[in-house]
Amino acid sequence: WAHRHPEAALVESSASPKAILPLFKRLREDSELRVRLAAGAAKVALAEFDPTRIRSEFRNCLVEASCAATRE
Repeated sequence: WAHRHPEAALVESSASPKAILPLFKRLREDSELRVRLAAGAAKVALAEFDPTRIRSEFRNCLVEASCAATRE
């Protein structure tokens, strides 16, 4: 998710605390970055996390799975 939305999140591929530490320092020190990330996350949330759309997509997946099961 974060790789697809760099406007909303910082990404570090390694789970190492040493690798993640610079990201936390950057967030701590750069207030403009925090504001940009917050605004980007809010924008993505409105676009991607619409409950009506998610419910519809989930229902469509269930219908497709049901149809596939009856064809087998």
